[in-house]
Amino acid sequence: MIRFIHTKPLLVFSFFAALYPGIHPVPAKAEIEHHFFKTSDHVQLHYIEAGNGRTLVFVPGWLMPAEIWEPQIQYFSQRFHAIALDPRSQGASEIAKTGHDPETRARDIKELIDDLKVDSVVLVGWSLGVLEALTYIKSFGTGRLDALVLVDNSIG
Repeated sequence: MIRFIHTKPLLVFSFFAALYPGIHPVPAKAEIEHHFFKTSDHVQLHYIEAGNGRTLVFVPGWLMPAEIWEPQIQYFSQRFHAIALDPRSQGASEIAKTGHDPETRARDIKELIDDLKVDSVVLVGWSLGVLEALTYIKSFGTGRLDALVLVDNSIG
């Protein structure tokens, strides 16, 4: 059973403010770092990160790279530890022969969170990333999620 997690109003407002930069001034550019980790099935995945504090993990849609989230990374890294994943076979991640199903890609998200050694995250999924975020909850529960943000996809 999927249980919906409500985000704090400030976080929701801040998320949408980052989507529409005219609402708030754009902060100074953060230094974005590039990292890789290996999944349990030996696929090398790439992610970008910046900032410190509560961890936000952004998952892009099908065929989109982590850099699609760069405006949000720049904005949120001023107050949070902001990370964007290149899912398998996308962006700078390794082209995988298998594992393009939601269950494996949800496991990749879990293994990223494990690799980061953080207790909890705010998980943000866009388009296909919504399905992967919901599959993450179905497979691994909500114990390590502070909040869930679903962007531009049906959840039917």
